[in-house]
Amino acid sequence: MRLVVSPEHQQATAFLQQLPQSFESEGETIFRQRNTVKRMVCNGEQWVVKRYKRPNIVQKISYSFFKKSKAERAYIYAQRLCEMGISTPQAIAFIEERRLGLLSYSYFISTPCDDSSLKALLESEPLFRTSLIEALGSYLAAMHQKGYLHGDLNANNIFVSQADKTFHFTLIDTNRSCFLAGEPSRRACVKDLMRLSHHRPTLKEVVSRYAMARQWDVDQCVEEVLAALGRFERKRRVIRLLKRLFRSPLH
Repeated sequence: MRLVVSPEHQQATAFLQQLPQSFESEGETIFRQRNTVKRMVCNGEQWVVKRYKRPNIVQKISYSFFKKSKAERAYIYAQRLCEMGISTPQAIAFIEERRLGLLSYSYFISTPCDDSSLKALLESEPLFRTSLIEALGSYLAAMHQKGYLHGDLNANNIFVSQADKTFHFTLIDTNRSCFLAGEPSRRACVKDLMRLSHHRPTLKEVVSRYAMARQWDVDQCVEEVLAALGRFERKRRVIRLLKRLFRSPLH
């Protein structure tokens, strides 16, 4: 097992060393699909532990010898984001389990974020929603101008709080992030934005505010993002169809 703990949390090393053995039986499950996310308590502190699904054999080889695991990337990227002034839960540790020298489960441990998800707030009353979308468009523009692309920028991965009429955004699930020395290309920005919402009217509103903040042509930017989303959805439908066909029993 490989365990890396942040300098501020070395006192929790013993708890973290036994976490893979206790993960199934302890903590409060808050999400379980491909990955499992739990709230767990260590020394009176609430932490969030994300266990990534076991990789397939190709991924096992890749993550074991050529690429950093999702958990390690989440840990490193959380630290980089904090250095850039982009809010994300504080990285506490990551763990990698191996079987026969190949990566099995991996875990990312962080502080919790108790703010509201953007997805829920986008359905709020009109006046609040309008202010939120204006702030979100400006936030995403500034984020891209800093040279940062999230890689999975859907509304479930953005959390929001408000104080004194000012919105504060926090990002989660950052293991697909991309950090650039300069601003990303327009095409890269469009690709990052397209996942924000499959609800076209909402996506159009956010992208319009984003384009204004970037001083880009609004109609053209909206058209590019909606076109990218359409291509993404068509590709995903084809992949799902192929998976169903391969899973179907032969007659």
